[in-house]
Amino acid sequence: MLQILFFLLVSFSIQGSDLFYLNKLENSEINSYIYYLEDSTNEKTILEMQKIDQELWIKNNGKKINFGLQKNSFWFKTEIQNYTEFKDWLLEFQFPLLERIDIYLIRENSKIETESMGTFKKFSERKVKNRKLIYLFHLHQNEKVQIFFKVKTKTIMNIPIHLVEKEFFHENDYLEYSLLFSLFSVAFLFIFYNLFYFILLKRLSFLILVLVVFFFILFQIIQTGIGFQFIWMDHPEMNLSLNLFSIFYSYGFLGLYVNQYLNIKSYSILNFRIIKFIIHILLIIGFYSFFDKIFYQELAFGAQIIAASFLTYLLTVSIYVSFKFEIKYIYFSASLFFTMIGLIIFLLRTKGIIESSLYTLTLVNFASILFLIFSSLSLIETIKTLEKQNSEQEEVNKSKSSFIAMMSHEIRTPMNGIIGMSNLLLTTELNPEQKKYSEIIGSSANSLLGIINDVLDISKIDSGKMEFESRTIDLKKIFLEVIELLKPRTYQKFLDLKLEFDEKINPSVYFDETRLKQILFNLVGNSIKFTKKGFVKLKIELLDQINDFQYIKILIEDTGIGIPEDKIDSLFQPFSQVDSSITRNFGGSGLGLAITKKIIKLMKGSIELSSELNFGTKITILLQMKISKEKIDSEKVLMLNSDFAKEFPMSILVVDDNQINLEVAKGIFHKLGFQIHTADTGLIVLELLKLKVYDLILMDLHMPEMDGYEATEKIMRNPILKKKPVIIAFTADLVDASKDNLLKVGFEDLILKPINLNELKEKLPIWHKKANKNI
Repeated sequence: MLQILFFLLVSFSIQGSDLFYLNKLENSEINSYIYYLEDSTNEKTILEMQKIDQELWIKNNGKKINFGLQKNSFWFKTEIQNYTEFKDWLLEFQFPLLERIDIYLIRENSKIETESMGTFKKFSERKVKNRKLIYLFHLHQNEKVQIFFKVKTKTIMNIPIHLVEKEFFHENDYLEYSLLFSLFSVAFLFIFYNLFYFILLKRLSFLILVLVVFFFILFQIIQTGIGFQFIWMDHPEMNLSLNLFSIFYSYGFLGLYVNQYLNIKSYSILNFRIIKFIIHILLIIGFYSFFDKIFYQELAFGAQIIAASFLTYLLTVSIYVSFKFEIKYIYFSASLFFTMIGLIIFLLRTKGIIESSLYTLTLVNFASILFLIFSSLSLIETIKTLEKQNSEQEEVNKSKSSFIAMMSHEIRTPMNGIIGMSNLLLTTELNPEQKKYSEIIGSSANSLLGIINDVLDISKIDSGKMEFESRTIDLKKIFLEVIELLKPRTYQKFLDLKLEFDEKINPSVYFDETRLKQILFNLVGNSIKFTKKGFVKLKIELLDQINDFQYIKILIEDTGIGIPEDKIDSLFQPFSQVDSSITRNFGGSGLGLAITKKIIKLMKGSIELSSELNFGTKITILLQMKISKEKIDSEKVLMLNSDFAKEFPMSILVVDDNQINLEVAKGIFHKLGFQIHTADTGLIVLELLKLKVYDLILMDLHMPEMDGYEATEKIMRNPILKKKPVIIAFTADLVDASKDNLLKVGFEDLILKPINLNELKEKLPIWHKKANKNI
């Protein structure tokens, strides 16, 4: 900056009695040397104002000119004389939201220079491209001029004026920009920080705080003129529209944030209702203010009163909650306290009670940054609390998963014996009564197993452990199989079970066969269960085909008892029935539809249900299926007889610590023609492999001394074994039996207890093929 030996600014009254000396440019404050006059007509001209007697003009004796909200226009005048060598001077109107200023500079030769400025003009039309309203003029040394300016605005009639030399102005202005952009940078970092935690933790309070800070920063951008300079340069009307809108919404969302963060409803219904009522008022008025310019000044006055009162009330409530002595509430109260301080400084600044300067701007920004800091500290404490709760919940989930895994294993192990032995019993010569009893045992055991599987499926879905195993399948064959297996249920009711398959569908698709059958058995089985007469129809239709994907619509329609409209949504909730009589009359756990909906959602499909009481139900499923280029194997039906072992010869070892399971396995494999070996621990398996080569090992996962995981790892890492057996996980544990984890250990596949004969017959040829590859 140029060093200035002296600077004299002389402001004269008409009588020449006022003389003002300045020797520093930064003190070039001329508000005390200005005369003003109110123009109630809003139509007076400069010539008329020049003729008005000096005695009628009012001298502004205070430092700041701030008349608040005014409907009339005001005229101001001053006289200055330049005793310095500097020629370029700036008349700086520091409040950037003044709508219109008409300036008249009258030189000693009576020549009048005029200029209009304000937010009514586009930014590109300003002579001095700055966020503030700047009038640039030239004064020669010792030259004296008189300046009149007329101000008309809907905003606050706030007119702090500085007269500064051009070079010094730019240096000072740069400091102000630096402060403002520092504040905005901190605020936007704070916004991204909270957005990150909102996405991560799904806590609404983080998102609401983002909106509070966003509208607060928007208000600052408007009040400082930054928005007009950089964002809506060619849309000056946005200054008025967004100014009040940002005030109302920043405090409206602040109320929402306080309400959400402190959970006010839990300890004070009255406070909750008051805050909720004021929030609604703020948001409604804020929305209205965006469009209405007629009552702008009334709304602006109301905004100041409501904002100050509401913030005081919120701070009081927050301090009350802070007596819980939780550190996060203390930080939270501190953040509101600094918000209050910033608001007070800002209001005093705009009212002209305190100086509108770089110093007071710094105080407002400092209070804002402290608000962000203490808000961050309160959120950090909240995150710590959530992490602690999540950690505790994780321990609970681990205990829950461990319990379910144990119960899965403990329940399914005896079920394996019951179902396996009943199936074997049915292959023997039985009299009609014995066969009937055996079938009842098998049917009851399978029903119980279905309920157990449903509970485990719900647990796996909720814990994110549900897995899908897609492979090439024959879609038409699967639908035919489902219909054939469900037909016996329709015979006693004389129901017509229909299948319609769209021949435009490519039947060879890449999909999870097990889960598709589970969906169909649940839904079609339900329709049969709740239909006393008429029909049940399964219709499959091709909606569209895009590249290698088919979009399939599955419709299940029945003429059953129907469902009341108000009960439809509850059907998809676990353990839910339309009413208690449903369970008594028809049976069921109420899990089928809940599981089905969750599985379809995981498959990125959709399900809709419509029904009319006493007239039937329609269920529509939309699924996306990838067309497979693999050829569908036309597998022949494999019967349960000794010829199976001749076609697929293998040496088999079954490992299980439960003797009943070993007996069931012996019986099943014997029926298929296999003579198997057995072992009850992993240690015995390792010893047996030293004496004999096995093609296939069915390995239980949970055993004493050495479990299936450890035994499999040792076998796969054993360099002495020339031929590695195909090891299959043989388990009743549906929770821990993650196929991906099993493959990493060395298992080739998985078969669950109790053994499903159809599944075993399908998988044995595949295992036989793998065993031959290992030679």
